[in-house]
Formats: sequence, structure tokens, C-alpha cells
Amino acid sequence: MTPAARLTNEIRVAVSKVGGRLFGVTVGKFWAGFKVGTLANGDTVLRNARIVSGGIEGMSDLAGWIPVVVTQDMVGTTVAIRLDIEVKTTDQPTTKQLGWIDAVNKNGGRAGIARTPEDAVRIVRGEG
Repeated sequence: MTPAARLTNEIRVAVSKVGGRLFGVTVGKFWAGFKVGTLANGDTVLRNARIVSGGIEGMSDLAGWIPVVVTQDMVGTTVAIRLDIEVKTTDQPTTKQLGWIDAVNKNGGRAGIARTPEDAVRIVRGEG
């Protein structure tokens, strides 16, 4: 398991322990088509092959929600607040990733960069 995959799993567990739910987000491009065979070297042959895009460039690695009980006018109602975590080990976030985080935060969600499970819990709690 890579360090990034290990950290991602640790973050999901830590956020779950404080009531949040996170799901992996796949962003990128891949080939799709009808498999017609496999070559001796293991390569797959596709018919009607085309490139498919998944996700939106800049989306965080993990997305989900944190339940929050709303205030006086809706006492007892629980709402889901958007939650996005960009997992980083040593690299820096891209401009598009920072833009996504900013957009989520400006629209009432909670988003940020986590290099540790503790970072993720602080984001969940709205502490940064």
C-alpha cells in the first residue's frame, strides 16, 4: 500500500469516528469500449475505444458529509454539510484543488487539505 493510500484510509477512519462519512473520488480519464481480446503481453484490445472523463478536475480525493443539528428554528433537524478532504503526503495542492476547496467553504461546506488524520478531524470540526 502506498503512503497516500495508507493516509487516505487513516483519514476515513478518523473522520468516521467523529460522525463524518467520506468516499473516494476518482478524477481522470480512462479508456472504455468493448473488450475483444487480450494480447500475449497482457494488453487488452478494445473495440470502439473512447476516452471517458471521470469527476471534475480539482475535486478533492475524498468527499462526503458531516451531520450537523441545525439551530432554534429547526430544532432537532439534522442536515448534511458537504465535506471534502484533499489528501496530501508530500506534494502541494494544485490551483484547481485549492479553488475547489475554496468554493466548498464559501458555500457552507467544510473542506481542506489533510496531511494527517488529525488535520481531517479539524476540518470536520470547522477548525481549519
